[in-house]
Amino acid sequence: MAWREGSEVGQARRQLVSAFTVDPLGQWGIPTLPRGLPPDPVPQSQTPYGSSAPGWDTCSMMSLRMFGRSVGWTCVSIGALQLLGGVRVEPGMAGNATVDSHVRFMGSVFAGYGLGWLDASAAGPNVNRMRVLAGLMALGGAGRLATRATSGRPHRFHDALLVVELAAPVVVESLVRHERRIGPVLGNVSPGAK
Repeated sequence: MAWREGSEVGQARRQLVSAFTVDPLGQWGIPTLPRGLPPDPVPQSQTPYGSSAPGWDTCSMMSLRMFGRSVGWTCVSIGALQLLGGVRVEPGMAGNATVDSHVRFMGSVFAGYGLGWLDASAAGPNVNRMRVLAGLMALGGAGRLATRATSGRPHRFHDALLVVELAAPVVVESLVRHERRIGPVLGNVSPGAK
């Protein structure tokens, strides 16, 4: 989908780029594109499904990438702590060798889950994979709610985890919807942002 510079689309693109390079995060706080024209978007068939086209990074896609990276590194860190420390690093958890073994095993799984977030939020965030990962996190939050209903309230730390787990899909979806509203204005139509 390469644009010819002499076409109407090419002229509109050039005007749009110049409009966004005028205000370098000045009084309007508009996210700026690099000086000059960014590279032409790669045809959608060549972009990873759900990623944005290179050179057309909007604020919402940058936010989605930063969200994915922060969730990924947090999960990797928590998983590594659980793997190395077992039940000693879990607030409010006491247990025997069986529980410690389970926590250490799940620590490695959680670290792998974090690596999935990091991979999905690479150069161009893969929206569909991030949706799946956020949905899995919300499913874990639903498991915490089931524990509350059947066994009572766990440690207060798990209340904070519950809020984060249930909010993750909302954050991902709101950033994707924001991209869908803003993307066509910038010429960035992400195939996964539907």
